[in-house]
Amino acid sequence: MKIAVIYKSKTGFTKKYAEWIAEAVSADIFEISTVHIPMLDIYDTIIYGGSVHISEIIGVKLITENMD
Repeated sequence: MKIAVIYKSKTGFTKKYAEWIAEAVSADIFEISTVHIPMLDIYDTIIYGGSVHISEIIGVKLITENMD
């Protein structure tokens, strides 16, 4: 199974967690600003991490709007 971890981090905490997760599951890791939807076609599982602001996960729209 091919796994991608995508994250958006303002303070570095989410980046650190993303790195730990990617290492634990042998995943490729990407900062959200470097991700283009077509490149995700090769992945079976995508894990996304971002901070929560006003009850919304920052940056998650990239994933939710392209879940096809």
